[in-house]
Amino acid sequence: MYFYFMSKMPSYEGFPDKFTKEQIDERYDLVARQKQNYRVTRALSYLLRGAVRPNVSYQNREKVEVAVKSKNPIALVANHQYLLDPFVTVAAVTKEKSLADIQQSRRSARREGRAEPKHTWPMAKVDLYRESDKVGRFARLLLKKVAGIPIVREGKDCEDEDKGYYSRRQGMRVVKQNLLQSINSLSFPQGTREESRFDPEATKHGIASIAVAAAVEMSRAYPETELNPEGVWIMPFAISYPQRSTLAILNPFKRGADLHFAEPMFISADDTVPDSSMRQFVDQTHHEAMGRIDEAVEFLEVA
Repeated sequence: MYFYFMSKMPSYEGFPDKFTKEQIDERYDLVARQKQNYRVTRALSYLLRGAVRPNVSYQNREKVEVAVKSKNPIALVANHQYLLDPFVTVAAVTKEKSLADIQQSRRSARREGRAEPKHTWPMAKVDLYRESDKVGRFARLLLKKVAGIPIVREGKDCEDEDKGYYSRRQGMRVVKQNLLQSINSLSFPQGTREESRFDPEATKHGIASIAVAAAVEMSRAYPETELNPEGVWIMPFAISYPQRSTLAILNPFKRGADLHFAEPMFISADDTVPDSSMRQFVDQTHHEAMGRIDEAVEFLEVA
């Protein structure tokens, strides 16, 4: 059964170095058309909730609830400490009522009169889509079920710098289009993968660029989506593991992972930004988001 599903998935071996730009476009068009398997995602959420036992805290719970309950899409962004980070996030969203609407069930969507549940697509390094990667050979099937978006990291996943840059732009395009359709995103910016504190100045600006671009496009009379969003929320948070090994994290007798949500940031579609100031606005947004994550990391260190 496993090999049957693997055969149905496109290969990412040699991507993007061995692909033409037209083939890269085709691959990301395919990614954009994928559908999340809600039943598998929900089942996985409940399974992970019992396995990793996330402990969630907030700098401002009320503001988080406002963001989650609003009609605007959310770009979740956090530090990257461990392979389990995306799964811990999924477990936390399922466990906490304050976060539940980030990943809805069909039942809750029907109660709100929505045709489709609000849901979240994770961004993942392209390594996890490659059959030759020892983790990817198993992770790629799961990523397909949850509608993951493969991202080519700068200086890591591609020898051809031009194709690497082009692929990153195409991946960012998919995430932006999702936000415009009220599909949330989850990302761990390049440069935050540190065992303890990370340097906010050394992180990449991808998610800020995406969120700002989506908000600006909303202000330019982009065709209304089901929720007709008025902007984009950026929700920074930090993850910490009291136990550093996988077996310890999954041990029911030990403390689970800790997550601390900083105060969300709202980028309004009404905040018109001149093209000449766009780079400065993106930089400001990125540094503010990374600063809030860094403060959340500091909170968990002393908690």
